[in-house]
Amino acid sequence: FPSDEAAVIGSEAIDRHLVPSKWVQDLYQSDLEKIKNKLFIWPAGVDLNFWNTKFASNKTTTKDKILIYMKSKDIQLLKDVQNILNDNGQEFETVTYGKYEPIEFRQKLTECNAVVFINESESQGLALAECWAMDVPTFVFSPSIVKIRDRLFTKPNFSTAPYLSEFTGEFWFSKDELIECLDRYLKGKTNFEPRKWVQEKMSDEKSAEILYKLYSMKDH
Repeated sequence: FPSDEAAVIGSEAIDRHLVPSKWVQDLYQSDLEKIKNKLFIWPAGVDLNFWNTKFASNKTTTKDKILIYMKSKDIQLLKDVQNILNDNGQEFETVTYGKYEPIEFRQKLTECNAVVFINESESQGLALAECWAMDVPTFVFSPSIVKIRDRLFTKPNFSTAPYLSEFTGEFWFSKDELIECLDRYLKGKTNFEPRKWVQEKMSDEKSAEILYKLYSMKDH
């Protein structure tokens, strides 16, 4: 938190603070009010040349697998999601945050048609954007409360996917809602365009444009 190093972060020598999303901006502002006029949102981009479906090892592979992305301590919730998929005869695989290489993750994304995220909070969510760049929508767990260090946050004061939109996927809040989300998607009742969204909003090029504008803006 900014207040951890208030003397440095609140220094008059610092012109701007870049944060990855709106909820982080709000948090920083409430935590250290003196920097509120120096906070600007800048999401990092993803490399669309690397995160590209052209790298699929088998072009004829049918994408009928669901990938579970685990970035939470809630092992029971993971088991519940796995049981839901098992009960519906859905093939799935689980990956754990911090325990894979980018090339490995990219390959898994070429073999799945959706990713279920189990996480607690995300300042931006680069792994989400990597999925979207691979044209794979995401279904993201959204708890009602989360503990970040010693502080409790309730919605809308935090997010598990700050940039999730109607083009990139859906939030789910319960096991029943996850079932409904996946059912709508697998029956073709949704119109996601995740890669197109990333191309327009979160590519390396778009991120660089945003950074350049922030760098070039006059003092406020």
